[in-house]
Amino acid sequence: VREFWLVDARPAQIRFLVFTRGAIDWVESPPDAEGFRPAPLLGRSLRIKRIPVGSVLGRYEVESRTAART
Repeated sequence: VREFWLVDARPAQIRFLVFTRGAIDWVESPPDAEGFRPAPLLGRSLRIKRIPVGSVLGRYEVESRTAART
């Protein structure tokens, strides 16, 4: 496993973390100002958005864009 995502959609603010394998341990990919997190394995930056549907249910979308080159 070179990369994994951790998502918790229970709270009002979705918790979305991306981790990549470091030399010794896992390293969290920090979000940019708009909340996109680099996902190097995909070569994209991602964020998850909740779209309300009804009073209880919701729908979720993964938004992506080309990762910024460093």
